[in-house]
Amino acid sequence: KALQNHHAPPATAELRLETDQDRFALVWALIEASDFARLCPFLHDWYIRQPKIIRRKLKIILGAPDVPRDEDLTSNEPRNTMFELVLGTILSSNGAKVSFDTDADLVIETESGPPLLIECKRPFHEKTVGENIRVARRRLSTRLQRIPDARGAIAISVARSLNPAWNMLDTHTQEDSSAALAADQLELADRYYAALDEPGEPRILVVLFHILAPYEAERIMVQQQFASFNLPERPKADGKVVDELLHRLHSGEIERISVASTSDPAVP
Repeated sequence: KALQNHHAPPATAELRLETDQDRFALVWALIEASDFARLCPFLHDWYIRQPKIIRRKLKIILGAPDVPRDEDLTSNEPRNTMFELVLGTILSSNGAKVSFDTDADLVIETESGPPLLIECKRPFHEKTVGENIRVARRRLSTRLQRIPDARGAIAISVARSLNPAWNMLDTHTQEDSSAALAADQLELADRYYAALDEPGEPRILVVLFHILAPYEAERIMVQQQFASFNLPERPKADGKVVDELLHRLHSGEIERISVASTSDPAVP
């Protein structure tokens, strides 16, 4: 697997870190800070429309352990919630109107017509990915019964479950990093094909696997991407809804953070 081999960024002259894990922690802290900064342009609009929901989500997020490696099953809700807001940020930055509701983690107003309810999951362990897909399908099925004209999608972030050691990719270009993560996504989908292929509510249209990891080029970069898998009973008429969702996602998936490394000491 691409993420089994770690590649540590060198310590800079200004900041000496004692271990590889310290370096990893610094890189992931910068990634998370970048994620939070990207929320800011959208928080005001979200808060004006849904103050109680946004206040509650921010309170949860700010209770996270300082670094991802300190997260456990009793303290992973803040980063699980952050994934919902990160996904909302990506979609909003590419023109989608996003809201947060009790009917779903995210609700997207689509140009194609029906609202799209998105159920987000962030499995702590890789072995629970299949069960997370099944739980998400059951919850969405219940919610779709209350909103007859809506459609559903499931977003599964496997960034943690495939990389519990919070390593860096052993790649040095965007193309190689993308290919390595895509191979991990396809292998995961193959392993949990049974959960993807089970018959169920036909208005649940697609499962998205989200993944991201840093790699070192001239700077430390982050590769983030989504892989989509259509569910078997999806009506052909709903293809436009899926196409619109994927367009919103794929417009903003690459190089979300750039951090100077010692390979370019002149860069501050």
